[in-house]
Amino acid sequence: MDQEIKPQTPAENTPAATPSTPLTTKSEKKGPATAAIVGVIIAIILAVIGFLAWKKSETKPASVTTPVKTTAAATVTKVSATEVTTTSADIDKTLSALDDTKDFPATDMSDASLGLQ
Repeated sequence: MDQEIKPQTPAENTPAATPSTPLTTKSEKKGPATAAIVGVIIAIILAVIGFLAWKKSETKPASVTTPVKTTAAATVTKVSATEVTTTSADIDKTLSALDDTKDFPATDMSDASLGLQ
């Protein structure tokens, strides 16, 4: 208890006066704008990361070396006009020999048998 007690001056006894309007700091004024900027930057970073991940996930086809198949050159045989005429006549004969009434009876091709009614 060897401490000396100093008398206090009236300015030290009175509490500091509070201003009538609250003081705002610069950080409070910039809060919404700063938050928006940080949000945009984070969104851009996430978009870039997503794009890079998408590009990386695209599988590029591996360079597959397939053996080259060589085919022999087709031999060209000349056809005469009589061979074409004979073949065409044979096809016409076969088609005219067909009888649609025997192959497709009217009862098999009716709307009722096909389920159209």
